[in-house]
Amino acid sequence: MFHYNVPYADIHLETAKSFRRRGPGSYLVQELTRLAYVLGTIPCARCNPDNVASRRTLQKAGLVPFAHILNGSIRD
Repeated sequence: MFHYNVPYADIHLETAKSFRRRGPGSYLVQELTRLAYVLGTIPCARCNPDNVASRRTLQKAGLVPFAHILNGSIRD
């Protein structure tokens, strides 16, 4: 959670297919977000913007989309 980019707490979760859409993933993300604030850090997470389920889970926990990764090259 704190391996780089202090003061941000990186939240990562992978849910087994048998538990998806049943609530435990949302609960865990919400608790990790809450604990990050308790510890005085800022919760953050990354997901593919096309992964609607992950994006909604993160947003339900109060996280807000704020950046996009751009791929390309810089010419001289």
